[in-house]
Amino acid sequence: MKNARALLVVVVELGVVSTLAPLGCGSVAGKSAADGGAGHDGSGGAAGAPADAAAVPDASPDTGVDAAAPLPAVAAGHLQAWLTADRGVTCLNGEVTLWADQSGNHRDANHGSHKGPQCPSTLHALAGVNLPYFSAPGTTAPFVDETLDFGLAFLTGTDYTIFVVERRWADRMFGGGSNEELIGTDVPNDLNPACPAAGYQINLGYVYYDGFPALNYESVCYRPFSGTRGQVPAAAALPPSPTAVDMLRLAQATAASPTVWQNGVKINGGGASGGPGSAFVGGSIGRAVGVDAENRFQGDIAEIVIFDAALTDTEAQQLLAYFKMHWHL
Repeated sequence: MKNARALLVVVVELGVVSTLAPLGCGSVAGKSAADGGAGHDGSGGAAGAPADAAAVPDASPDTGVDAAAPLPAVAAGHLQAWLTADRGVTCLNGEVTLWADQSGNHRDANHGSHKGPQCPSTLHALAGVNLPYFSAPGTTAPFVDETLDFGLAFLTGTDYTIFVVERRWADRMFGGGSNEELIGTDVPNDLNPACPAAGYQINLGYVYYDGFPALNYESVCYRPFSGTRGQVPAAAALPPSPTAVDMLRLAQATAASPTVWQNGVKINGGGASGGPGSAFVGGSIGRAVGVDAENRFQGDIAEIVIFDAALTDTEAQQLLAYFKMHWHL
């Protein structure tokens, strides 16, 4: 097992890891679904979830995460999806099989016909909550194991903002063709002559072909293959503990270029342009683009929040403050 690395958020932000002993994926200080696990909107277990599948911590000071913390009231009516590791996570035989959406829109992530991410019990915790761990196992295509299916067609033709709280454990080879995507859509056809007219794809994560790790948004239709990226520290340079967390934000506004922020600081903007996509296909957490190339993420994800609007900087700062409070960063 590699040393634990710093958590990153795509639009995400995390903080200090509690000393509480995590018990299972989504569990906090021994609380389980039987003690009040939440499914959709925190109103009870997700349909078909086993009794020990999810856990909701107490909001008391000794439990780490503040489970009662609501999302900030920003961009009214535009919240489209909200996945948080302290509720709605179904674990079965050490695998995340379902991550229930807490937004009320029932946009759940599930493992489909392949393996979902791991539900570890030791190193992959934040504020006492064990986070879904994406280890990217296997060396031959299709590269789908330890990812989750998560359709993103609901963002077709609209502005959007995506926040991700995550911790990267390892990098791909610098200068190589393999990347680490946190969330994104599929490419319907690598040689699609309609691209990019069919719409730019969502593709958020880390790329290495510049010879260093870069936080990245790409317009992927393979023709063209361009994007916006900014250098970030290598995983090996990050503190060898799970206490350092980064928050990431990706925003796409009408007729503008996508822009990426890390912990409230703009990493890069520009590159691919043309506004929101018109034909998003499929979607995944822990990978993007396709299954024939290795683009899976290697690390933990604590929270994902998605709006179908380009949030203002002020609104984004409210989300970052919420992440810090929620995860005791």
